[in-house]
Amino acid sequence: MQSYQGSFDYPKLVKQLEGKVFRRTFIKSMVGIYSASMTLKSFEYGAPIASSNIYRKFVYNKFGQVVQKYYFDDNGALEMKEKYSFDNKGKILHSEFIKSNSFLEEKFENNEDGNVHIYQLINPIWKTEGKHNKREVYSFDKQRRKVKKISYGFLGSVELITHYLYEGDSEKYSFRHVTDPDGELILTLLYTYDSKFNQTGLYSFFLTPSAVKDLLNKQKDWKSESLSASNWEYDAKGNAIGFVSDIAEQLFHYKFQNADMGVPRGGRVVTQQSKSEFELINGKYYLVKTTEYWPKFDEPKELKEYTYFDKSGKQIYPPPSK
Repeated sequence: MQSYQGSFDYPKLVKQLEGKVFRRTFIKSMVGIYSASMTLKSFEYGAPIASSNIYRKFVYNKFGQVVQKYYFDDNGALEMKEKYSFDNKGKILHSEFIKSNSFLEEKFENNEDGNVHIYQLINPIWKTEGKHNKREVYSFDKQRRKVKKISYGFLGSVELITHYLYEGDSEKYSFRHVTDPDGELILTLLYTYDSKFNQTGLYSFFLTPSAVKDLLNKQKDWKSESLSASNWEYDAKGNAIGFVSDIAEQLFHYKFQNADMGVPRGGRVVTQQSKSEFELINGKYYLVKTTEYWPKFDEPKELKEYTYFDKSGKQIYPPPSK
């Protein structure tokens, strides 16, 4: 078993990458919806708490991308607003995250092929503190695939370098090799896909890509050798109906133990688990419910329920009662 070394906050990186998969799935299923609301309900002893009712509202463009998002607390007060702008081809250009006490911006610059090649995270306070914007610069190969990302920190210096590695022309799996500016290994990430190009797995290793390839080729239980594993389940229609993530037991004992995680079993500890349900609405499947589980108890933790509306504000789902 590989050992955990270094102080790099890899769980945060993995969480960001998991979020990107969820967003892509969400966009795919939201085409044709003008707006939606989401109600979050907490559970107690396996049943939803009636008084717990946190609210979110989403507005979409024709590509199924969120252009506005509103966060409300359980008292109905607005906590945060997000705004996103896109070009006429659905490529993101700009986003804003607005709270009563903070403001963040994201700016995206696209190359001639329409791929984001410069990303900036901007906080006005950083400038007054003498800090730089956080920045990422991407480069691409002749097939327009990402091959490298350079991440710059507050001081304007390089923090991370990420190399994107592909297994020939195959979509079965690919790698991200993350290093420090001196080329020292920080993390290798393995992505796996099904025959429909849905992402089925995200695995992290403190091994070089070539060492991970050796595991894939020589060891049937190579998944158990990963430091973290995120897996998505799809139904026959391609809807993402299940998600589970876990970490190696050594990490649980070393650094990341907390009340939300599961009990060590077979060398792994579940950190997150959810199930989603879809309904056929006007000939298309839409996400209508997601249940998050307490990994330690295998009991419901939070319920997300969606309501959909057309451009006129008419409720599409659930069917309004007559």
